[in-house]
Amino acid sequence: MVKRTASPVVPLTTWAPDLDPKTKGILIECQDLIPTHRGFCGAPSQVAVVGLAAIPGGTTANGAALVTKLDGSTRMLVGTSTTLQEAAGSSWTDVSRVGAYTVSPDVRWKFAQFGNTTLAVNGADVIQASSSGAFSDVTGSPKAAVLECAAGFVMVAATNEVTYGDSPDRWWCSGLFNHTQWTPSVATQCATGRLVDTPGPIVALKKLGNDLVAYKETSMYLGRYVGAPEVWRWQLISDSVGALCQGAIVNVGPAHIFIGRDDIWYFDGTRPVSLNSPVRYWFFDSNNSRDDKRNRMMSYFDRFTDRVWFFFMIPGGSGNFNAMVYHVKRNAWGRVTNSLENGGAVAAVLDYVTTATTFDDVGVSYSPSSTYNNFGNGISYNSSTWFSNRQIPAVVQAGLLKTLTGPLSHPALAQVFEQGADDRMFLGRRCRPNWIKAPTAVNVWVMYKMNDGDVFNQAPGAGTMVDGKLDFLVRARWLSPQIYVTAGDFELAGIQLEMDPMGMR
Repeated sequence: MVKRTASPVVPLTTWAPDLDPKTKGILIECQDLIPTHRGFCGAPSQVAVVGLAAIPGGTTANGAALVTKLDGSTRMLVGTSTTLQEAAGSSWTDVSRVGAYTVSPDVRWKFAQFGNTTLAVNGADVIQASSSGAFSDVTGSPKAAVLECAAGFVMVAATNEVTYGDSPDRWWCSGLFNHTQWTPSVATQCATGRLVDTPGPIVALKKLGNDLVAYKETSMYLGRYVGAPEVWRWQLISDSVGALCQGAIVNVGPAHIFIGRDDIWYFDGTRPVSLNSPVRYWFFDSNNSRDDKRNRMMSYFDRFTDRVWFFFMIPGGSGNFNAMVYHVKRNAWGRVTNSLENGGAVAAVLDYVTTATTFDDVGVSYSPSSTYNNFGNGISYNSSTWFSNRQIPAVVQAGLLKTLTGPLSHPALAQVFEQGADDRMFLGRRCRPNWIKAPTAVNVWVMYKMNDGDVFNQAPGAGTMVDGKLDFLVRARWLSPQIYVTAGDFELAGIQLEMDPMGMR
């Protein structure tokens, strides 16, 4: 008679396609599943901002930003291949300079806020500036592909101008506290220089505290303001570690997290340290991300949820993006797949500021029997939609501005680590997901194999959830349940798998 013992609940740690699939607690596959501070939840779907018109020319969007002025007011801007557009109430206003732009698909619009002045560069035109309304050329400024502001200066790199010509490794800083001053001068502290200790163009500038980090693809420099006459002093930090592009770098406050040519890194101002990410080899496999389009990556840091989003183009000619999502505090990874592809290619990523939600907004008349389930077209109880003045992730997709706040739109898949042994058989009976919040519809497919190292087969028939458990009967040496959530807001923290030993062989 087989003696049954209670199986322990194993906390789920991270999506880890690079690790040994028998590593306890990992997910060996996931789709539309992202980490939370306690476990994993379904990836949000895109929700078009209600009442906001389509962006003129938005299908060719090539950059976007939400910028904040000194008084706390914001501007939401989208750059297309020929125009700059600003959200104004329920519509968009063309705030381009006089004369159209022609922006290469290989260079994104980049935006920065300098006091009350919004700045933009596109690699083909001189710096664009606007305190309100239409942008205009900053006279005498260089054309630049990279833009950042720090320590009272406007900083640009990968420049082209009359004096030095096309200089991919050159940096410029404006006059101190003066974005219109671009003539080198000890008095104004406008200055320029090159970073030539390592090969390649400057692909990114990113603020770190009061300093700046200049990234090339295989090297990085730390810039520090030292005053006239040198103005900015640059120190080579690494001659082997760099970043793929500006969109591959996220500023998480005290540090940068970025994707380089062959690894994912953390830099706090001292030296770059590998995250030892369990998704590294998966990401750099050309079957998973397009190696010729990694310079088109986009990124976003959601401070409220502690999640970093890295958007990357998937193989094929669709131009669609998927995303890897990293929880900074838990050191956990997840992946967004089908939900991002639904609705067309993502053209840009930016913050969106929510407004307070009132009973007039929810679309259902209030009555004593109403609950939050009656409101917001399925928006979950803990969605950021319910919080006012929160910055939440948004994308430009198919010419529309959409927030990443919607309910689960595609099945969320969590395939848990392999369990078993090569020298004995097991009868898998059921698994019990450890839900923090249970979904409304879920089933399980069981993957099995007879020998370690074999390819998994899928057992026929799916188990459905009854009394908090997913029942099945599968006899094999190795088992790995695939949990599919098809409906409902949920949070999954762990898994309990019941396997009866059936003798050694």
